[in-house]
Amino acid sequence: MKDKLFYVGQKAIINKKGKILILRDSVLKTIDLPGGKIQEGEYSFIEALKREVFEETKFKIKIEKPSSIGFFKVPSNSEHRSAGKEIFIIFYQCKYLAGKLRLSDEHDWHKWVDKNNFAKYFKQKTNIYQALTTYFQSK
Repeated sequence: MKDKLFYVGQKAIINKKGKILILRDSVLKTIDLPGGKIQEGEYSFIEALKREVFEETKFKIKIEKPSSIGFFKVPSNSEHRSAGKEIFIIFYQCKYLAGKLRLSDEHDWHKWVDKNNFAKYFKQKTNIYQALTTYFQSK
């Protein structure tokens, strides 16, 4: 049997005054969190996630600890730049430090949510939904 190849991605569960930032992917139109894949030449998970968060939000964050893991396959028939790729995702609990929110082209909407209202933004129980559920249950 051949080993399965997949990409490694990371997502930031950013806590700012008890609220968590969720985004909407501008292509897939699904709820997302800041973060992305580790790029070629990057060897630090922490620095890669900080880079992705800054690129997508202009936020500086403190990465506190891993929270949960997930797996996602980007639909092959989508226009997304990762179409067809299988991604192993590590979700991290993070703390907002500084920055004024400015979304990149990857996202077209944002909302700050808490444990009482986050679920209403999900049409399906995705890996991000599960990660947020796990996060809020730990608080």
